[in-house]
Amino acid sequence: MTSTRRWVVFAIILAGITATFFWYQTRLKQQNEQPQGGYEPSITVESVNAGQQFYQPETTVTGVLVPDQQIKLINELPGKITRIEFSSGSIVRKGEILLEIDHTEEQGQLIAARARLDLGRTTLARFETLLKGGRISQQEVDKAIKDLKTAESDVAVLQSKIDKKVLRAPFDAQVSINNLEPGQYLEANTDIATLVGTRDLFRVDFELPQTAFPLSLNSEVRVHPVGSPQSIYQARITAINPMLSATSRSLKYRAEMRLARDEIKANALVKVIAQAGLGQNAIIIPEVSLLHDRQSDYVYLLSPEGEASYRASKLPVVLQDRVGESVIISSGLEPGQQIAAKGAFKLYEGVKVMLADPNAAVGNADGASDGTW
Repeated sequence: MTSTRRWVVFAIILAGITATFFWYQTRLKQQNEQPQGGYEPSITVESVNAGQQFYQPETTVTGVLVPDQQIKLINELPGKITRIEFSSGSIVRKGEILLEIDHTEEQGQLIAARARLDLGRTTLARFETLLKGGRISQQEVDKAIKDLKTAESDVAVLQSKIDKKVLRAPFDAQVSINNLEPGQYLEANTDIATLVGTRDLFRVDFELPQTAFPLSLNSEVRVHPVGSPQSIYQARITAINPMLSATSRSLKYRAEMRLARDEIKANALVKVIAQAGLGQNAIIIPEVSLLHDRQSDYVYLLSPEGEASYRASKLPVVLQDRVGESVIISSGLEPGQQIAAKGAFKLYEGVKVMLADPNAAVGNADGASDGTW
């Protein structure tokens, strides 16, 4: 057999194989499009009707819980501790003496100053009587008045020094842990202890970005401790900073809330949930209904075909937000449209669909026609 004839035979065989392959593909496609015996494969899923309800956009930021009353107890004057009337963690009442610094020297000086003050008052009274009788000059009376004022000033200065060495509680408070002992010498401006007020009023300080939805005075935010999302508290905005932070370009807010002292410790981090925009009616669907591809987010719309069957079609949607196990759709879906829920990931365009629970189709995604997050 010549070389030319071999090539001709090879070409005929190759053409036959190719034709057989295309015939098989066409036959397979026809079988899929027109199932024999009237049978068409279907996929069973759960369905839901797209629900509509009022939606309030929110944002979550971190804040700090601060007691309404909290100060650091600091001595203004140096000296040796002579008296301690509190212990670590104890409760003290407003006006109670907490600590005394030795003021023996000032006390002695005060006794002498008060004696001079009494003498000055007596002298001035006698001089005023003599002046009325013309027995002394006005100049001597003026000097007596000056001496009296000097004595009053000396008494006031010494009493102030003593008062500064006797530290009292400015309000009802619990004292922080400390290591003070009688006889211990304190330099001026020593950090003695921290006093935390016992009132149930707390402040929450937090910041929102410059671009965030502005909050107003007396509006409310929700607060929950970090790590305890089940504990939710209401707080009211009581102050707004008049200017943005120069470093972060954020605006500081302060909210107040009532809280038992043992519920959350002071200076704890909390999550603050604040309004992030105006409320609006929105479409809500289960998160399992939302699918994704490279082009868009989408759901499968279920169109009834009779015999309790449906046909699935891909419907692009625009996702706005997620709320728990539901998602908010801003466009692409209308209220009441029936879509696939659990099992939606198994579907593809045009597939026949059966419902796992035919009664599920009559309910909304949120189980109600209205409501508020």
